[in-house]
Amino acid sequence: LRQCEEMLGELAAGLKKETNVKKGIVFLPYQASMWDCMESLWQAADSDKEHCNAYIIPIPYCNMKEDGTPNEWFLDAKKFPPGLPLLPWDKTNLSQLHPDIIVIHNPYEDRGKINCVDCHYYPSVLKKCTDKLVYIPYFIIRDKDAENPRYGRVKTLANASAFWHSDVIIMNSKAEKEAYIKALEEWHTRENLEKRIFALGSPKIDKLLHTGRDKKKLPEKWQEIIGGRKVILYNTSIQEFLDTPELFIEKIRDTLEYFRRERRAVLWWRPHPLLLDSVKSMHPKLLPKYEEMVKTYREEAWGIYDESGDMYRAIAWSDAYYGDASSVAVLYSMTGKPMLVSNCKIRNCGKEEKHAG
Repeated sequence: LRQCEEMLGELAAGLKKETNVKKGIVFLPYQASMWDCMESLWQAADSDKEHCNAYIIPIPYCNMKEDGTPNEWFLDAKKFPPGLPLLPWDKTNLSQLHPDIIVIHNPYEDRGKINCVDCHYYPSVLKKCTDKLVYIPYFIIRDKDAENPRYGRVKTLANASAFWHSDVIIMNSKAEKEAYIKALEEWHTRENLEKRIFALGSPKIDKLLHTGRDKKKLPEKWQEIIGGRKVILYNTSIQEFLDTPELFIEKIRDTLEYFRRERRAVLWWRPHPLLLDSVKSMHPKLLPKYEEMVKTYREEAWGIYDESGDMYRAIAWSDAYYGDASSVAVLYSMTGKPMLVSNCKIRNCGKEEKHAG
């Protein structure tokens, strides 16, 4: 036993001097539809076999009840692209594995109003399981909004746990980085923030630039619906719903009615992956109305209803954008295609339609 201890001691000392030891990097996505915010980073790590061992562990998450307690638990492991080296969450002890780097995109702990990850994957807990915790936000903010001192969303998001416990925070742009530094300077020094927050771009943009129609096939039924017509991507987000819930639901009804009559273009409706959960947890009284709209739209089948996790297919195949000013709109603006941001206070049908000619 003494000899074994001595050998292990010599081995540990030798490994510390070894310069070519591989870095262990663990990626912890929860919703498969959000994998795009770290996919290109994983691809880079996975391709560097000489220096990295990259692993992906889809982690469990739940949607929330109106009172803030967990409702139903989910695991999206089977929804990820085939061929990824996924590890089972329930058979992997991160504390024992202690990878060099852990990458997350969930910023919250018990403050999530729509959904929440298992408490073992809170940023404050993961911080103890790795040498370096890296946070990549799922959302992207326009530089114009980030530079606006009246834009309050940055300050709200900056209070999330990931901004307190992460060693590295990756932002899409310099404007976005500066906005978060200003929001956090009340609690941290600028010197400390400059060492932790970096404007390196977003994996979401990496994926956008490498996705074309030739790489994204459509279901035969969708091809029949399009039939050679122009396609309008209709994006409905969470923030607009939270700001004006009743108007938001009525705006969707109004938009669907307009495009049901307008046959020169095809509507491709892609709601935010968490929109249904948001309605359930934040404004359950509006749930029957929302679900009835979705049900009718899908049954009538005059447009496309896209609840998949592949936002980039919708961007590639659409000819123009209509909808909320969300991070999807920020991505879409980089394609150069026409865009129109919706306004919940303005109706497409009714009196305005008569004057439109």
